[in-house]
Amino acid sequence: MKAYRVVALVLCAAGLLLVPWYALQDSFFAFKWVKSFGSKDFAPALVQITQHGRGWLAPLFALTIAAALFLAKPWGDIKQWAKAVAFVGIAGVLYLLAQGFAISGQGYAFDSLKAFLPSLTAGQFGMGAGALLVAFGFVLIAADGIASMGYFRGDRFVASSLIIVMAAVVLFVFFPVLRVLWAGLLDSSGALSFAAFWDRFATRKIWALTPACLWGGSGCGVAWNTLWLALLCAAGTTFLGLVLALI
Repeated sequence: MKAYRVVALVLCAAGLLLVPWYALQDSFFAFKWVKSFGSKDFAPALVQITQHGRGWLAPLFALTIAAALFLAKPWGDIKQWAKAVAFVGIAGVLYLLAQGFAISGQGYAFDSLKAFLPSLTAGQFGMGAGALLVAFGFVLIAADGIASMGYFRGDRFVASSLIIVMAAVVLFVFFPVLRVLWAGLLDSSGALSFAAFWDRFATRKIWALTPACLWGGSGCGVAWNTLWLALLCAAGTTFLGLVLALI
């Protein structure tokens, strides 16, 4: 088995077996969790499943084993094999995110899930080092399959780098923005309300405009400040790009 495939599987195995699955109150690198390794708050995924009732993590083991079997030796048509590898990697990432969002500290995060899924005896909190390692491992597995299919000229480094950057942008840029926008559509009881959205959207803090704010004074709403900043950034970068092009 090639080295980059070993690295991907080692990341998955380490995340599932060796480090805490959930986020810690203290820094991970303080290594205080070593003294309480195996306890409910500091256990890896395997112990969370077998001793703390968090069986929803088990499919991650199944997907890791499937990835190991596929990566051990390519079989049959290389493109079909590559599709299977990419599918396992993508399925691992999606399932990791899905279970994280679907199950909160009090059980299911959405009432609709209670109707057709078995009841839970435990909840879960934020994902930690273990989940991060497994996510990276599955991303590398998916990139291996995608590159083996002929994309990115077969360059696994480019494929994995692009997927990691795309995932980071989605998780740390688009998701927080969408979360804020969705919260703006909810009223105080948590129900969907366009009236509540309009009250927030039309507030003076967003759209206030006074002569003083045009010259650096106070009184500008957030929308005008954002527009002014965008225009300045666009003009500045265009000027610098032109100067560098001429040079």
